[in-house]
Amino acid sequence: LELTIKLLKALVLKGELKKAEALLSKVIDKWPDNDQIYGLQGIVYLKRSNYLKAFTSFSKAIALNDRVADYYNGAGYALLYIGRVEEALFDFEKALRLKPDYADALAGTAYAYVELGLKDEALQVYKKLKNIDPSAAEEVFKAIMYK
Repeated sequence: LELTIKLLKALVLKGELKKAEALLSKVIDKWPDNDQIYGLQGIVYLKRSNYLKAFTSFSKAIALNDRVADYYNGAGYALLYIGRVEEALFDFEKALRLKPDYADALAGTAYAYVELGLKDEALQVYKKLKNIDPSAAEEVFKAIMYK
């Protein structure tokens, strides 16, 4: 199992998403109770813009292990991209409860606020993010200013 997960992570990092997706469909049957496999599947679907499937995979990962901030963050982005913004905020908040300085979840929170027209709240998140990840903060700032 550990070698399979390492291989899957390597495929995702290299951007070989079709190969990763094919392997995932095989290993999920073999290890149906492994949260990491569903988490990786969620990442693959997210990167391939299949947001509903990504959300489903992250939800399965969360059901198996609700202590991983990355799963909530991934679910948050999937929900954000399909327009379920309030629900996305809920998942970003859960990710931040587990990992308070999680730059990607902070950015997701700011993007959700921007989508909801809450620019003041987005600016507050931007200020916090600026100290954690300046480049992510810059992208958030652009979204706030140009939305």
